[in-house]
Order: sequence, then structure tokens, then C-alpha cells
Amino acid sequence: MRYFILFLLALSFAPFGTSAEAQSAYTQAQIDAAEKCGDGRDLEEGAELLCTCKAKGFDRFIWGTGPYSGHSDVCTAARHAGVITKEDGGAVVAIGRPGQKRYEEGEANGIKGRSWLSFRTSFDVASPSGASAVAAADLPNCGAFAPNDAPYQCNCPADAATGSVWGSGPYTGDSNICGAARHAGVVSAAGGGITVTLEPGQTAYQGSDANGIATRDWGSYDQSFMVRPIQAEAPASADVALCSSLKTDAASYDCACPAGQGNGGSVWGSGPFTGDSDICSAARHSGAVGEDGGVITITLEPGQAKYEGSKANGVTTSGWGSYEQSFMPAKAVAADPCSVLPSGATNHSCSCAAGSGGGQVWGSGPYTADSDICTAALHAGAIGAGGGMVSILVVPGLQSYAGSAANGAQTSDWDAFDSSIVFNRN
Repeated sequence: MRYFILFLLALSFAPFGTSAEAQSAYTQAQIDAAEKCGDGRDLEEGAELLCTCKAKGFDRFIWGTGPYSGHSDVCTAARHAGVITKEDGGAVVAIGRPGQKRYEEGEANGIKGRSWLSFRTSFDVASPSGASAVAAADLPNCGAFAPNDAPYQCNCPADAATGSVWGSGPYTGDSNICGAARHAGVVSAAGGGITVTLEPGQTAYQGSDANGIATRDWGSYDQSFMVRPIQAEAPASADVALCSSLKTDAASYDCACPAGQGNGGSVWGSGPFTGDSDICSAARHSGAVGEDGGVITITLEPGQAKYEGSKANGVTTSGWGSYEQSFMPAKAVAADPCSVLPSGATNHSCSCAAGSGGGQVWGSGPYTADSDICTAALHAGAIGAGGGMVSILVVPGLQSYAGSAANGAQTSDWDAFDSSIVFNRN
């Protein structure tokens, strides 16, 4: 009977690149304010990340065909899954999935997902338009997986029979849905509504024990599914974005590490850290944050020929050889908003808000000392559109200043001025 079901499911096998469906519906304002995407390594299971991908962006590495390994590039995964096109870009939602013991290779939409072994986190990609919540009482009870109807919602009754389940997410297409939902922690013995999504078949499924449910190993199967809650909370707005992958469009910037985060990600070095290290774990190691989390300032550093691992503050880091980019985390210190250089100052630190950069600037670095600081910092590449901390040094004036266009800011020419400013990036 099992092989007969397998044959039927093979008839409806989904191609590589099948995308998930976002659990939350996002407003246009949220979509417009979304930050650029990085990778999905910090996404916890069931969590959602709304972010945006620019048109004609670079294709970077991805591993798997959905779900993708957590260190895959979200935008490239979204193009692979067909959620966006390379020509148009657009907003996407990355949805956290359990880590997989193997990620299979596969090509879709001109992009190849590479094979990889175990990784601690995974993610799917979806459009920002999500399904609205439906009360479990209004849903049909979950039966056998219906791939032609996926994604769909159904109800697991209280103390529903859990049946046989193969895999640890995704699960084989003939697994008991409510048993998989219990195993995944989406519902408890009290039951509840769930969303079931179609996923590509896998060459191997690893069983495990979780939430009182033991699942089994299996070999190749042509159809899979995933289970998740019907509705998840929309991302909370905050003054400071959560730390994700390293931003390289500013010399320094602030980001937030949530409480309890920062002792499980991979980190290489002991300060500075490699650019692909988990930021919050590096911050815990350096003492910039503790278990309660907090806002940190990230400063970009040159790449190093070698990184030494060590143990500090409950976090163990690893050694590495050469890497082209480094960073240092530090506890964020509140700074006054930037305007113009204070009279008589020889150096100055201040903070530029997101979207700063509309003031008058003369020169292309050094800049006249009466230039608008944030616009000059944007022009110099000391900050990006998201703003951040800047450190200013006062240097001698020049006989002339040449204007130019850089990083979205236009500066002007000027004649002699008695003092200049530059930005300290050390």
C-alpha cells in the first residue's frame, strides 16, 4: 500500500523551486520599509523575516532547493523558487524551518541550489501577501496529505491519532499530518489549526524524537510536506533593526541582539571576527552584550590573514585562516544627532538617522568644516541609507574643494576654507 501511495504522489511531483506561503499578511507600509535581505541563518523555526531584494542583484550561493540551508542567500533562494525575478526584484518573506541533515542540489529558474550536509537552520521563501487567520473550529479535520490542494489549512483534533511519520521536517508525503504537527511543535495534544505546505521530495529522511513523537528514517520519497501555525505575528517594528548578516555599506552601524540570543551561532576569531560570523554570538563573546541582549555598534575592520579562536563569556569561537572582511562589536553608546561641527571642535562623534543626507556639502573628502555632516558621511561611504554613528576629525583647510556625486549624494565646489572634516574609520 505504501508503494502504491508513493506512485500516486509521484504523478503530482512538484518541480524544484516550489515556494511556501507567508503566514502573515503585510501592509504596503511594512513592505516599503523592509530592509535589504541577507542570509537566513538567524531565523528560528516558524519565524518570518520580511526583506527586499533589488532588481538585477547578484546571484550568490544557495544550498538546497527548499527548504534552503540557513547560510544561503535569501534573494538568490527567492529567485530560485520563482517568488521574484532577477529583472524586477521585490519584497520577499523568509520563513524559518528546522535544520536539515542534508540539502539536495537542484536547478530552477536559471539558478542552481547546491548540495550540502547538515546545517542548524533552514528557511523557505514566500511572497509578502499571507493568509489570514481561520478559526480551527471552522476548518476540516486533517486527513491524508492532499498535495494538489497545498498550501491548505486543516484542524488537528485534541488527542488526534498520531500515526506513522517519516522524517523530521520536511516529512514524507504519506506521513500522518497531525503526528508531524505534534513532532514539529506546531500543536500540542490539545490540537489546533495548522497550515500544510507542499515541499520537494528528498533522497533521505532522518527520524528523530521531539515533543513526545518519535519519527522514523526513510530513503527517497517523491513528495514532502511541512506543517506550521496558521498565523504568526508580524515582525515587530523597532528603532534598531535586529542583527543579521554583516552590512558592508557603512563603516559602522547599530543593530539589536534579542535576549537569549548569541550562544549558538558559529564565530571565527576573538576580535576582530570574520565577516560571516554570527554577530550576536560574537557580541556575547566580546562582552558587548549579555544574556539580556541589547543594542550594539558594529564597526567594519580589514580582513585578517589569520583568526584565533578562544572561549569567553560562555561562547567558544573557532580559528580560521585568511578572510577578506572582519568586524568588531561594541556596546552602543547614545550619541547626539549630527548637525554641523561644533565651534572649536577638533574631533566629534554623533549619530545620523536613517534617511539623512539632504544638506549642503562642499568638497569630496576632505569636506569644508561647515558642510552637513550626515550628507558628507553618506557621500564618503561612512554610513549608508540606514544611518549610523560617525566619528569626525578636523584637518587643515584646502585652497579649493571639488564637488562630485557618490553613494547617492551630490556635493559642490568651493574655494579656500580655513578647516576641513574627514571621517575616522579606525
